[in-house]
Amino acid sequence: MSGEENNPDTGISFDELWRNYPANDPCINSANGKKAYDNQCAIRLGAALEKSGVSFKRFRGPRCEFGARGNGMVLRAQELADWLNTRPFALCPVSIQVEGPSFHKKIAARRGIVFFKDYWMRDGEKLPTGDHIDLWNMDRLTPSWLNFTRFTLGIIGRIPGIYSDLENSRAVVFWPLP
Repeated sequence: MSGEENNPDTGISFDELWRNYPANDPCINSANGKKAYDNQCAIRLGAALEKSGVSFKRFRGPRCEFGARGNGMVLRAQELADWLNTRPFALCPVSIQVEGPSFHKKIAARRGIVFFKDYWMRDGEKLPTGDHIDLWNMDRLTPSWLNFTRFTLGIIGRIPGIYSDLENSRAVVFWPLP
């Protein structure tokens, strides 16, 4: 970070957060060298926020137990979204609620953090309870094969246990960033 990006009075920039987003799963079990959790969206975003200068000292929820004490590797998307709604860092934006079926139209050509509530089905459940939190860059999320199929190939719908439709989210929350 340099210049104004590192100034606590100006908050963080989207470009900085995008650059700091981990390419690989950051929460690794030190005993066996494997990823500690299958779903690491909140862990990745928290790690990017922390690397961008956001302090997690006041975050009280669970974190990756293999990271440094007080790290930003938050375990659950809902808890990270709730914490972001407290506006925990300088110039943290106020969140915007958008409807699931038309979320992409409302946040198109914008950049920020996006949270999808209850859009994917966990094994053994009858209703979707799985959440996702990520970075939104104009018309796409961070790179992954799932996001490639959604936004580049335009494949929507649901394949149980593999692929879920973000538009079926019970709620979508967006934090716009400069």
